[in-house]
Amino acid sequence: MRKFWLHIALSCLCLTCLAGCGNSGYDRRLVDADSLMAVSPDSARAVLRAIDADRLSRADRAYHALLSTQAAYKCFDSIPSTATIDRAVDYFSSGSDREKLTRSLLYKGAVLSELNRKTEAMEFYKQAEEVASPTDY
Repeated sequence: MRKFWLHIALSCLCLTCLAGCGNSGYDRRLVDADSLMAVSPDSARAVLRAIDADRLSRADRAYHALLSTQAAYKCFDSIPSTATIDRAVDYFSSGSDREKLTRSLLYKGAVLSELNRKTEAMEFYKQAEEVASPTDY
């Protein structure tokens, strides 16, 4: 049941982000994968796998890490560690993109929860709540 509400909250957050998207400055393929995420996470995952993350800018690598974790989670793949989402959390924590920081914190909490690290997961959910704009609810 918790996963259901997390999916609903994240879908609403994604739709809000998509409505406000303009020229974000991110690699267009990443923006396309993000727009596919809500309706077809497996297609988004295919787009992400076709991208060589080593050739991306630092910002795009962080966005790629966020989207890769999100796609794996939505496709019910096993996520063995927090290494990928940590890249996104670290990058977006130092920037001004609150929406992507909020998503990164939510997915880090989700990954930690799947790894049975429930207390740590709750800490990241709380951080996400603190960072999120009230209009994102």
